Amino acid sequence: MSDSLEFRLLKYIVAVAETSNFTRAAERLFLAQPSLSKQIRDLEEEIRFPIFDRSREGVRVTLAGEMIVAYAKETLRSRDEPVSARPSRLTCVVPMKARCLGCWCRPPFCWQHHGQILPPS
Repeated sequence: MSDSLEFRLLKYIVAVAETSNFTRAAERLFLAQPSLSKQIRDLEEEIRFPIFDRSREGVRVTLAGEMIVAYAKETLRSRDEPVSARPSRLTCVVPMKARCLGCWCRPPFCWQHHGQILPPS
C-alpha cells in the first residue's frame, strides 16, 4: 500500500464510495469538489489502478477499488475504536507498576498522558 494513503485520503475514498458522487462526497467532507477529485486521481495514478469508474451516470467503485474501500473502512473503524471505547470517567490505563512520562504519577492514571507509558521498572 502506498505511503500516500493517509487517514484523510481514506476518509475521502469512503465518502466517494458511499455517495457514488464526487460533489456530494465533497460537500460531506467540507471540501471543494475539484480538490477532492484531484486528490483521488493523484492517488489512483500513484497506485497505478483506478479506485473509481467515472461516467455520466455517476461513480462506481472498480473491482480493484473494492479492496481499497474495504481497507479504508476497516482502518478508519480500527482507528476510531479506541476513542469510542474510552470510558467517560478518568480511569487507570496501564498496569499498576508502570509510570507515566508526563508527570510520573502513580495509579489511577489519567488520559492526559496516554501513549507515553514506560514499562514497569
